[in-house]
Amino acid sequence: MIYYDVIPHTFVGSVYVAATDKGLCAVMLGDRTRKRFRKQLAAVFPGEAIKQDPVQIRPYRKELEEYFAGKRDRFTKPVDLRAIQGPFQRKVLRKLKNLPLGQVITYGELASRAGSPRAARAVGAAMAANPVPVVIPCHRVVASSGRLGGFSGGGLPQKRKLLKHEGVKPTREGLLKANR
Repeated sequence: MIYYDVIPHTFVGSVYVAATDKGLCAVMLGDRTRKRFRKQLAAVFPGEAIKQDPVQIRPYRKELEEYFAGKRDRFTKPVDLRAIQGPFQRKVLRKLKNLPLGQVITYGELASRAGSPRAARAVGAAMAANPVPVVIPCHRVVASSGRLGGFSGGGLPQKRKLLKHEGVKPTREGLLKANR
């Protein structure tokens, strides 16, 4: 069973949140429709029943609401990464989960931390597949040049908003520097 709920009216729009009995399995940012969110969940978890249930989602929703209110700097609830097929992608996402609020890292540095220093592009693929943006902070991953790179969690405007919320400011040239 997949349970979900929506957090309306955050600075990144509505935030849809879903969980299984094993943990948080989806966070989708932006003003999506409930129907589209359910369709995306069904595609990732075929055959699973999907039910809106604010009671089941409450612990995950609470942590996200605290983050958006500036009262939380890390997430403690379990994450269910069963939707991620590749072991390297899961490893990258687990490494990224521990990156502190307000810090950025390059794709290459994250690849090194995951044990594959030449796999920056594969890290990019892992970021694109991240089912729980914000909680696993793929918005904190930038290109080696300092440019933002991409953000499948709602596009670059959302990435900028999340980084600004965390106090990350671009340099005079508009680039971000990885904190090492």
